[in-house]
Amino acid sequence: MTGPASSARLTPPRRGIAARPEPPRIPAADLPGGLRWLTVARAAIAGALLIAPEPPLAALKRSEPDRARLRFARILGARQGIEAALLWRYPTPAAVRTGAVVDGIHAVTALGIAAVVSPRRLALLNCLSATGFALAGWQAATAVAHATRERS
Repeated sequence: MTGPASSARLTPPRRGIAARPEPPRIPAADLPGGLRWLTVARAAIAGALLIAPEPPLAALKRSEPDRARLRFARILGARQGIEAALLWRYPTPAAVRTGAVVDGIHAVTALGIAAVVSPRRLALLNCLSATGFALAGWQAATAVAHATRERS
């Protein structure tokens, strides 16, 4: 045989990595209170930093913020918004713990920034808020793990 039919081989179906079963999802109404609070707080901060970052920055810095700080605030607001949306959509213990780790890394880098910049106040407040989110996230992950075990 010649032509396209001869080059077509019958191949067995591919065997790849088996899909992991999705963990039981908790409906939004049944989210543990800590995770619900954490998600709402993230969304509120994201909205404030994305829509109007000038008032909070001016209050913290006690002067008009420059363009670089406004840009940084908007980027931080976008990250908080994405994280809030992901935690609302995927409230699994692993996702919440990952968010807590991201916040912990954020806190460490903000502390490093505070060590090298001259007006340290904003960087230290950023470090403190990230630390708070990391601790609250880790606690919420534990609550979600317990809620998930109870549902299954």
